[in-house]
Amino acid sequence: KYPEMVDFPLKREDLTYMFDGDRIRKGESLQQLEKLGGNEELLQKLKTSYKHGIKTDEAELAKRREIFGTNAPKPLPVKGLWELIVEQFEDQILRILLVAATVSLIIGVWKEGWEKGWIEGTTIYIAVVIIVTVSAGNNYLKDKQFRELMKQRQQRSVSVMRDGKVDELSIYDLLVGDILYVGTGDMMPVDVVLLSGSNVKADESSQTGEPDQIPKVPFTPGEKTNPFLLSGSQMLDGKGIGIVVAVGEETMLGRIRSKLEQKEEEVTGLQLKLERIADMIGKVGLYAAILTFIGMAGNMFLQTYLNKGEANYWDSLTTFKNASYLLDSLIVGITIIVVAVPEGLPLAVTIALAYSVGRMKKENNLVRQLQSCETMGGANNICSDKTGTLTQNLMTVVAGYIGGVKFEKEDISKMNLGDQMKKVLFEGVCTNSTAFIVEEEGGKDKRMGSATECALLVLAKQYGFDYTQYREKEVLAIPFSSARKRMTMVVPLNDTTLRIYTKGASEIVLDRCDEQIRGVTDLKVEKLSPSDKKTIEKDIIHNFAAQAYRTVCLAYKDIDSSSFNKAKYEDAKNHDDLEKGLTMIGIVGIQDPLREDVPDAVARCHTAGITVRMVTGDNLETAKAIAKGCGILREEDLEKQYSTIEGCDFRKLVEGLEQVTDEKGRP
Repeated sequence: KYPEMVDFPLKREDLTYMFDGDRIRKGESLQQLEKLGGNEELLQKLKTSYKHGIKTDEAELAKRREIFGTNAPKPLPVKGLWELIVEQFEDQILRILLVAATVSLIIGVWKEGWEKGWIEGTTIYIAVVIIVTVSAGNNYLKDKQFRELMKQRQQRSVSVMRDGKVDELSIYDLLVGDILYVGTGDMMPVDVVLLSGSNVKADESSQTGEPDQIPKVPFTPGEKTNPFLLSGSQMLDGKGIGIVVAVGEETMLGRIRSKLEQKEEEVTGLQLKLERIADMIGKVGLYAAILTFIGMAGNMFLQTYLNKGEANYWDSLTTFKNASYLLDSLIVGITIIVVAVPEGLPLAVTIALAYSVGRMKKENNLVRQLQSCETMGGANNICSDKTGTLTQNLMTVVAGYIGGVKFEKEDISKMNLGDQMKKVLFEGVCTNSTAFIVEEEGGKDKRMGSATECALLVLAKQYGFDYTQYREKEVLAIPFSSARKRMTMVVPLNDTTLRIYTKGASEIVLDRCDEQIRGVTDLKVEKLSPSDKKTIEKDIIHNFAAQAYRTVCLAYKDIDSSSFNKAKYEDAKNHDDLEKGLTMIGIVGIQDPLREDVPDAVARCHTAGITVRMVTGDNLETAKAIAKGCGILREEDLEKQYSTIEGCDFRKLVEGLEQVTDEKGRP
């Protein structure tokens, strides 16, 4: 049982309940936080302070460790080399080989002497030693390498407020109640409730598989916000301060790891087959040996009877010659059993698997267990994530409707745009953005920020526009919000004119446009009627959406700088006035492209009789489009009832998920 929480009027379950993906989406986590009294009550109940953090008194720190646990990783039991060697002899066929080697050695020495009799038995012993050495040695070395990699990867320091001072602490020393400072690029080591922050956005793809940025807003009574920073998620933008509410195995990531570690080792398919072969060989060899012994002994009895007759039968039968013959018959039977054992089979399997491990390592895949290669080779169903596995995890502009002209995939990087069109299109892309693209060693671009904005910046770069030259010029920035589904930037065009760039959800921005640019060479503008908008929605927006494209509408307008009242438009209630009467530049379709080798790989799996399934957090129609694109969904599959199914329906079919608890009552 948990220690009595005398000083903390909270249970671990009260805190960990909030950090669950489904509960956050349904709003249950927010209700739980409100039930706990919001930020102020939470700080009081956890005996901490926003301005000072927790006390560094060792007695209090020890109390927190005792009640809420620590963030230090639970050390997994390490198997020594000798333990791994002994473990190999749990294989039934290896035990049979040892018995066969021993019997073969005894019989060989008995019949042929030490000069030649030791060869066959010793050969089998050598085969067993090679099998055990390769299997145990590989598992030991790869496990050691894996632990070192994980240790180096996870160790890092974070900024924490304790006793009124900000200090750098190892993530392993974090405790519940700590006031944690987070910023762009940070990987969350614990579960945190955001207390304050500016433009905080997180990537929760480790939990959802989707790269979309999730805005994080501190708790405000009566408002629908998301202040929950999940362990394992990454900060994409902004900075903030939060309170640690779960550490170690109590975090969302910790619970997932615990479930994975509790999984019992399963016998692989090949091991089962080898055991069945060993049983069959043992039985067949035993039956053959018994029949051979009975036949040879019967022949002796018959020959003795025919030669000596009934009168002298028993005296003749009990001679030393017949006793030696019976012993030879027994040795022949045992030899049949030994010869039947395929001593080369386990050795061949082990060498083949060791070779597979080497090949996998050359392809940058570290295989910890030798039998894992065999398990992968025997798969008949493959469940794959979408983002980063089937796709490149690099959002890319793949289609567009610019200046009234539609461009498809092969044309998007070869649009014959005039200088004026390039200026209004790509200056808007570069200016009205909070994303960054940093060139790393080797010339590879590292994307930071919104995946959608990064895709637009890459397109601008292809046309010779460097976003860094257009930043820091803004007069007013209205950030993107999930409620407004658009963002706006006001920048100076010249001494007397300001230009307003707006981008966002296609239907919403299109509705705020009164004009559109016609043509791709200059800025010819024409009126945009309601019927024109309906045509664009049907032929462009819906068409792009049917191909699983994420659509973004780009628009602008120019205003007189003397009439612009910055203080007025900084007020959120006046944002709509600023963003009306726009001129549409165009609409772009953005998609995370499939990896080039995916369709061929899926086709090869189908040819081999392997069923490929895609598991994703996308909506059903988008998932269908991606699955069809890579060949997972074929035309005949679409007619089947359960070829595509949503998670909630799947859980109903399997009669829900049963929640179990450990010995401490934790779910």
